[in-house]
Amino acid sequence: MVSRDVGLRVGLEGVQTSMCSRWGSPMEESNQGLFQDGDVVIGGLFNIHYIPSVIDLGFHWPPLLIPCTGLEIESLKYVYAMEFAVEEINSSPSILPGVRLSYRILDSCGRHPWAMRGALSLVGGDSQSCSSAGKPPRADAMGKTTESGGFPPVPVVIGGASSTTGIILSRTLAPLSVPVISYLSSCPCLSNRHQFPNFFRTIPSDVYQAKTMARLAITYRWTWVGAVVANNDYGRLAIQVFQEEIEGSGVCLAFLEAVSRETIKEDARRAAETIQRSTARVILIFCWYTDVRELFLQLAKRNVTGRQFLASEAWSTSKDLLQDVAISEVASGVLGVAIRSASIPGFKSFLQGLKPSNRPGDLFLPELWEKEFGCSLSMTPSHPQSMADSSTTKVPPANRSPLTASLPLCSGRETLEDVQNIFTDTSHLRVAYNAYLAVYAAAHALHSLLSCPGEGSSPRDNSSTCSSPYDITRKELLEHLNKVNFTTPHGEEFFFEGADIPAAYDLVNWQTASDGSIKLVLIGRVDGLELHFNKSTIQWTTGSSQVPISVCSESCPPGTRIANRKGEPVCCFDCIPCTDGEVSNETGSHQCRRCPIEFWSNPVHTACIPRKVDFLAFNETMGIVLTTGAVSGVVVTTAVFVIFLCYHNTPVVRANNSELSFLLLLSLKLCFLCSLVFIGRPSVWSCRLQQAAFGISFVLCVSCLQVKTIVVLAAFRSARPGAGALMKWFGPSQQRGSVCFFTSIQVIICTIWLLSMSWVSLLLTGWASRAPSLLLVMMVSRDVGLRVGLEGVQTSMCSRWGSRVEEFNQGQDGDVVIGGLFNLHYQPPVIDQEFIKPPFYNPCTGLQVETLKAAYAVEFAVEEINNNPLILPGVKLNYHILDCCARHPWVLQGAFSLVGGESESWAPSVPVIIGGASSTTAIILSRTLASLSVPVISYLASCPCLSDRLQYPNFFRTIPSDVYQAKTMARLAIRFNWTWVGAVLSDNDYGRLAIQVFEEEIRESGVCVAFSEILSRETIEQDARRVAATIQQSTARVILIFTWYTDVRVLFLQLAKINVTDRQFLASEAWSTSGDLLHNVAITNVASGVLGVAIRSASIPGFEHFLRRLHPSDRPADFFLREFWEKEFVCSLSATPSHVTPLSRSDSSTTTNISAASPANRSPLGASLPLCSGRETLEGAQNRFTDTSRLRAAYNAYLAVYAAAHGLHSLLSCPGEGSSPRDNSSTCSSPYSITPKELLEHLNKVNFTTPHGEKFFFDGADIPAIYDLVNWQTSTDGSLNIFTIGRLVGSDLHLNESAIQWSTGSTQVPISVCSENCPPGTRIANRKGEPVCCFDCIPCTDGEVSNETGSHQCRRCPIEFWSNPGRTACIPRKVDFLAFNETMGVVLTVAAVSGAAVTTAVFVVFLHHRNTPVVRANNSELSFLLLLSLKLCFLCSLVFIGRPSVWSCRLQQAAFGISFVLCVSCLQVKTIVVLAAFRSARPGAGALMKWFGPGQQRGSVCFYTCVQVVICVIWLSLSPPVPYRDLGFQGSKVNLECAMSSVVGFAVVLGYIGFLACLCLLLAFLARKLPDNFNEAKFITFSMLIFCAVWVAFVPAYISSPGKYSVAVEIFAILASSYGLLLCIFAPKCFIILLRPERNTKKHLMAR
Repeated sequence: MVSRDVGLRVGLEGVQTSMCSRWGSPMEESNQGLFQDGDVVIGGLFNIHYIPSVIDLGFHWPPLLIPCTGLEIESLKYVYAMEFAVEEINSSPSILPGVRLSYRILDSCGRHPWAMRGALSLVGGDSQSCSSAGKPPRADAMGKTTESGGFPPVPVVIGGASSTTGIILSRTLAPLSVPVISYLSSCPCLSNRHQFPNFFRTIPSDVYQAKTMARLAITYRWTWVGAVVANNDYGRLAIQVFQEEIEGSGVCLAFLEAVSRETIKEDARRAAETIQRSTARVILIFCWYTDVRELFLQLAKRNVTGRQFLASEAWSTSKDLLQDVAISEVASGVLGVAIRSASIPGFKSFLQGLKPSNRPGDLFLPELWEKEFGCSLSMTPSHPQSMADSSTTKVPPANRSPLTASLPLCSGRETLEDVQNIFTDTSHLRVAYNAYLAVYAAAHALHSLLSCPGEGSSPRDNSSTCSSPYDITRKELLEHLNKVNFTTPHGEEFFFEGADIPAAYDLVNWQTASDGSIKLVLIGRVDGLELHFNKSTIQWTTGSSQVPISVCSESCPPGTRIANRKGEPVCCFDCIPCTDGEVSNETGSHQCRRCPIEFWSNPVHTACIPRKVDFLAFNETMGIVLTTGAVSGVVVTTAVFVIFLCYHNTPVVRANNSELSFLLLLSLKLCFLCSLVFIGRPSVWSCRLQQAAFGISFVLCVSCLQVKTIVVLAAFRSARPGAGALMKWFGPSQQRGSVCFFTSIQVIICTIWLLSMSWVSLLLTGWASRAPSLLLVMMVSRDVGLRVGLEGVQTSMCSRWGSRVEEFNQGQDGDVVIGGLFNLHYQPPVIDQEFIKPPFYNPCTGLQVETLKAAYAVEFAVEEINNNPLILPGVKLNYHILDCCARHPWVLQGAFSLVGGESESWAPSVPVIIGGASSTTAIILSRTLASLSVPVISYLASCPCLSDRLQYPNFFRTIPSDVYQAKTMARLAIRFNWTWVGAVLSDNDYGRLAIQVFEEEIRESGVCVAFSEILSRETIEQDARRVAATIQQSTARVILIFTWYTDVRVLFLQLAKINVTDRQFLASEAWSTSGDLLHNVAITNVASGVLGVAIRSASIPGFEHFLRRLHPSDRPADFFLREFWEKEFVCSLSATPSHVTPLSRSDSSTTTNISAASPANRSPLGASLPLCSGRETLEGAQNRFTDTSRLRAAYNAYLAVYAAAHGLHSLLSCPGEGSSPRDNSSTCSSPYSITPKELLEHLNKVNFTTPHGEKFFFDGADIPAIYDLVNWQTSTDGSLNIFTIGRLVGSDLHLNESAIQWSTGSTQVPISVCSENCPPGTRIANRKGEPVCCFDCIPCTDGEVSNETGSHQCRRCPIEFWSNPGRTACIPRKVDFLAFNETMGVVLTVAAVSGAAVTTAVFVVFLHHRNTPVVRANNSELSFLLLLSLKLCFLCSLVFIGRPSVWSCRLQQAAFGISFVLCVSCLQVKTIVVLAAFRSARPGAGALMKWFGPGQQRGSVCFYTCVQVVICVIWLSLSPPVPYRDLGFQGSKVNLECAMSSVVGFAVVLGYIGFLACLCLLLAFLARKLPDNFNEAKFITFSMLIFCAVWVAFVPAYISSPGKYSVAVEIFAILASSYGLLLCIFAPKCFIILLRPERNTKKHLMAR
């Protein structure tokens, strides 16, 4: 655990010991310690009492210290564990043989100054004097008398019950190389061997327990964890390590609440409310157990009992919490990390054998005895009051413990043998075991140091070449401790890794017992970073073994992907289903994976399954029908072949070349069979075979028919005279050859086609395989630490330091004096520390011009106020300014000197101090002067911690808190869209708090920290090299730097070496205006373009004139001006040295006493320079001192004076008129009796307007935030200059972007992103395990869009919309229908119109020749009606083209159905009339024709047509086709079609047409061979064959065609059947009418 409130309390308490007089003895070694004499003594410091003394600080007398009370039994057990270890070692022949180890243990009573004093007492021996000579003998713990009254110095100290104590001890004893082994200091900072080279510990660093908790969260998949931490380094560092460990693991912090010891009630209520509201069910708590108890009580009040708490070792084993019934329901199930437990064999017996009678020198045991057994051992008090000799001191009854005074005497029979309490319980030793290990570590190091190569000699008898136990050097022991490696008596390997031991923890669980109490159960152990625990033994907060769930969003199941919510942590997300064709088969997938081209997502999108292969299979209905048709055709063909073969000699077979008939039958059989190749799963050979077989078979078939036709023609032609030789060209051989020739051509065509396509395919495949397949594309004190405390404590260790604070010119006397503390010199003096005499301090050197200017700004402000009749009328204000030379102890001494006054110089005390050139200094001043209520107004302390009015009630400042500059930098990053920012920080609170505020500000803005590198002052060279390499390797182009300018200079030099010059740096105010950096030519290229936050600049009218009038001759007591003058004009004013130590001043009536310094102490510069002429002046000088154009720190100091003056004015103002504060009556405050407390109250209410019109007031300790924004720009001569390019006022950022010169040298804003923003049409896909700023851009899938840059998810378009090609907008789906203006529509329209035109032409021809035999032969009326119906058929197809509407959908099917029925009816009636005519010619059938007269023919046509009309009316009335947008198809088009609401109606219409067509075909077939030329039955037969073939093929084609193509298929069927009827029936007749009119006679028609 880190120091709980490391702060500066240590230093302040330590320094208090030197400010008045030496404190009364805080620890009585003779009575408040244990001692055993031996050859080597090891020291021990333990907090054996836990109630610190009450200090009565009246500041008028030495403090009276009441003795410590309240025995800490656990700590007493640690003491005896140390003693037991020493006894074990002395009894062991293998460790330190011949050397008796002993101990000296002191009680530090939980107070840091006492721990410091105790450590120095242990290390130096007797604390009363430097020698123990002449001292009376002392008794050890066992009552044995030592040879001397003094104590021997110890070479090693075991102590550090807290990290604060560990830091104090290590830093105090480091110059002496005394090793410190702590058993309870766990601060990670103590692992730093550069700062703490003499520190060791037997407890792991807090880093490991934070990492363990992170591992638990990751193991149990708690991705949404809340955190409550102590508001100090313990909590802050722990949560920082926790966050680093969970980074990239998917675990997020739901909230982070800080609780402070000072405001624990309010903080606990706030944290409890946060826990209650939060959805996080797992809460991490890094606090002290007292804070946890308050929090749990608040949770119990609210009945918040369903949370799983993770406990740090600070409270995981707290018995106070375990036994508190009020919080049992809340605390049940706690899972915690605890200090590892162990048992020490024999230790229990040792403790039970302890008895006061056997240990007369042990005063802690009697106190335990009296407390345990309720009796008094004697009248001797447990705690003497003074450090006088205990043998003669008797404490008066008033000082005795009330309990002891009232208890009966003990009988002497009391024993611990059968007592069961926390003292005798050794089953789970934790800290006691650590103390035990510390002793063994020290013993083994001593053994290694004292061991000698000689045989048979003990260390006591070692020769001069070996170390002796009587002259052990601590430095050598320190070296041996670093190499310690041994096995404990219990078999445990032990060694140090630097300061640390390998991490080992217990994992504990708070389980509810059957009686309702909570017990601590060990459920596992942590070794290093490995967790070993039994999960089944854990009892969770629910009371069961079911692991609790704590997530912001449930993990996305397979089939979905994570879509992060903008502005929320990565653990909070939505689950978006994967789109079609994409899958995710993992829980919590960040993106869906697109299936390979041959696969598709299953219905739940969890797996890619092979796409269902869709082909015409043998086992589906259509395949069965077609297979049956093909096989039937083969069977029929085979049957015909067999019949022809059997009757091959008959005339019918032989009539037309039987050989060709057989070949034709064979080809027809092949045609039927080749259709089977089209059915079934396509393969390479089936694809090739089907087209080749189809082509060749049909060519063979057609060739046979063609040759047969040619032969028939040739035969008839050869019958003519002179044509007899014609047949020789058409003999059997020529017929076979012709068939083979025609077929061979097709074979060659197919062969070339199939071979060429194979090669092309092969070439394409080869090219594709070789083608490229990838397209890649935080301000606190700089090093607050404990240096202050240690330096402060040093002041009290030997004697009071010599005077070391130099005074600034005090001006004239005044009624009220304000104090000032300034660092007028920046080089601290060299300290000669030999530890045998008081330290000698050389004078300060190195005048700081800017600080001197700030001091003169104070003087100028005082003069302005004294000349202003509106402020403090009648009261003269004055100042007293001291130079503390940037050393913290000098700050303290100067502050006490100002507040207490100086009796030697009669300097008055000051009611307010202006000072605090750093946050460290301000913390020291505020905490030191808080008890006196003296206000401190700082002009440069910017630590956010100083805003805490509870800790710093007397602090004010005229500079904003660092919080605002960190927030400003965050706002700059957000403003310029820098989402990938690196950070370089100082290794102290200044850097850590700044980056913490920065990260909080950017948390929901999409900005990420690419890296966070630390620079330590002690190892700046190595750190700068490492950081420079990180910056070079990082893709971040914007780097935030929060550190001191000296660190920046080293870093920039390293960057210049490796030529890194294109980074944009953001500067904190600590270096943004540094002249040293600006004028350093070596870093110009690196530093160009720096954008920084600077202390606001201002001008003070008249101040420049004031500065230029300054002259040493006018200010003889102003030695700082003399020093500046000699430095500026390079001349010496006099032989008087520049620096006099001490420098004191009496009042104006007294002469300033300046002691002459020896030449040795004079400034080397002043000693060697010529004397000044006296004509030197600042009037024309141009330098930093006279430059008042941009006053920053000086203006803050100026404001501080005005704030103090207005506070005084408010305090001294009186209701009476015409009286000045000097003449105020007793009812008003007098300037001579100002109390700092009253002034503090009035300062809190200060609200005024400065002489320059600026509003000024304090908001707590702070003023409203105002900063300048500055830019480092390269001028034409290559030098760097600072330009102000904006200002922050409150929360308003005013920035002139056009005036900025960036690191690139242009006005183009640099880009710093991990991943470029995803453009519209894509979405962000976070990379697993990387920050949210690093992502990939995934194109939106079809039908999804993103119209924003950096969209986290694509939005699916509404059902009637589709994504545009860029997937940036949803556009209405293109309505797709068969339009007149598209190619297919044009072709079909032309065909329909042509058909109608041809029909009309035929109609005209027939009308013109209506009286001719050909027209009249077969009922001309029906022919005209047939032509009319055919025209309607052609025209009805046009209704199918164009945008479907309600009426067009109804009309198209009705028109189609009725037109075709009318057409087929006419044909049917014509066929029936033909049949009837021939039948009536038979005997007895003459009356048959009366039933088939013109009336009957018309009636039949009307009847057949009316039936279809009725069907259509019923269908269209009940469930007509309607326009329908087919949205089911995922694409950019919407199919607009006429949907068949009733398929039955459409089927009946088609069925009726089919029925009539089949009946007509049958009748025509029967009438085809009837005699006479006018018989048109054969034409009707052929036309009906075409009609039926077209409509049979229509059904499968219509069903399988999508969208508008189904309409095209229907139109094609209409046109094809219509053209078939028109051409087959009317073409021959038109041929005769128009081309062979000679045949258009009755005679020719009647001929057979």
